[in-house]
Amino acid sequence: DVSFPAVLTLPALSPADAATLAVDDDTTPEGRRTYGLYGVLVHSGLSANSGHYYSFGRSSASNQLHLEDDPTAPWIQFNDSNVRPTTWNDLHATIESSVSDSVYLLFYKRLEHIVRLHDEYHLSASHEDKEEDESKLDEEAMLLAKAMALSMSTQDTSPRRVHTVSQDKSLDSLDPLRSFPHVMFVNVSKNSLTDVSEALAALEFLVSVNLSENQLTTVPKFNHAFLKVAFLDVDLSKNQLTSLQDAEGKSIVALKLNGNQLTSIDGLANFTSLKSVELARNHIDAISLATDMPNVDHVVLVRNSVTELDSYRLDLLLLLPRIKKLDGIPVTDDERVKAIALKQQRDAAAKEAADL
Repeated sequence: DVSFPAVLTLPALSPADAATLAVDDDTTPEGRRTYGLYGVLVHSGLSANSGHYYSFGRSSASNQLHLEDDPTAPWIQFNDSNVRPTTWNDLHATIESSVSDSVYLLFYKRLEHIVRLHDEYHLSASHEDKEEDESKLDEEAMLLAKAMALSMSTQDTSPRRVHTVSQDKSLDSLDPLRSFPHVMFVNVSKNSLTDVSEALAALEFLVSVNLSENQLTTVPKFNHAFLKVAFLDVDLSKNQLTSLQDAEGKSIVALKLNGNQLTSIDGLANFTSLKSVELARNHIDAISLATDMPNVDHVVLVRNSVTELDSYRLDLLLLLPRIKKLDGIPVTDDERVKAIALKQQRDAAAKEAADL
């Protein structure tokens, strides 16, 4: 069994060791070195050749790593696809209650170093020093992210796949996620979320977001200025969305909006990379687009009143001529010919009416 504290104090370095390591060890009167814990990697298994890893982590940028629980940087447990907020007591209880779980790796950060960086950053540090300090924080975040990825390696072996899942219906904020910018897959369906835009904007490697069955009334802003991937899969089904007018999401390729209260698809063209969109079970009674959407090839509109129109499929083909599937049914060449003929008939009728 391994016992580990939230705060670790080590004796002062000898003058010879300090000179060898080229460190300044006079940050306390006695020269002691104090460290705060921000990451715990646990091996779960009866032998070194079996089992898997899971981890606990919190933001290493916090100035309160001396606390067992810091409200501004809560502990998060990462175990395969199950990710949840936790506490210091729960962390220890989880490990101690298992006969097969043992601490494998601990991440500590020097507390005096945090205070010094904070003071220098805000008082006298140069621009170059600030960039260097921020780079150090980024390196620590990446190190912890790698540990979290290792703790989920039995779930999926693809590189850098970090998952976040919480479906306990009590989550009303995604703010804790800001401390983990390398998260790629977020599943927070069946909760009580009302606003997630700012929290998601911090996730630079985001690939997939499941926000279904929450209490969102507006489409979150997916306008990541530094998003590292061009593909984004978003599920906003079963929320309380009524409009797409102010929506933003240039990186979204697949979008699910089933079971909302939408009455039109106005604003859909804001998703310029969109290829697949599902709008089933809304209140859409007409279809129109301000601009062409050349990438869209799959549309679902079942159980909307617009689908009851006689020329529904042909109208969709005229609006989105490159779609390959409509409501799960492949578009045929015959339908494409009929759509062209329908457009010609309407153009001729409009010209005739204008000439009268």
